[in-house]
Amino acid sequence: MAHEIIRQYIDTLNQIYSTGETTEHSFRGVFATLCEGILNEAAKNDDRYTVVNEPSRKEYGAPDYEIVKGDIVVGFIEAKNIGDTDLRGKRSTGNK
Repeated sequence: MAHEIIRQYIDTLNQIYSTGETTEHSFRGVFATLCEGILNEAAKNDDRYTVVNEPSRKEYGAPDYEIVKGDIVVGFIEAKNIGDTDLRGKRSTGNK
């Protein structure tokens, strides 16, 4: 099943990217769906995972995604556009 989730993700990415009109935000919903699919398949009957795109700002900042299991935040993800120069971690303002 995970291979089907990943195949669908890649197909959708290619479809969106081929428009030539994408930004970092263009891929976010598709990525959240990928993460939830993989996490929830692995979790089986445990509490479900929810991946929140653009969660509200908290004391630790504003990550691009929060991963929530049940009612507990268990992780964060920062997203960048393909080819973004900040992928090298040399942003002048830094990252938290």
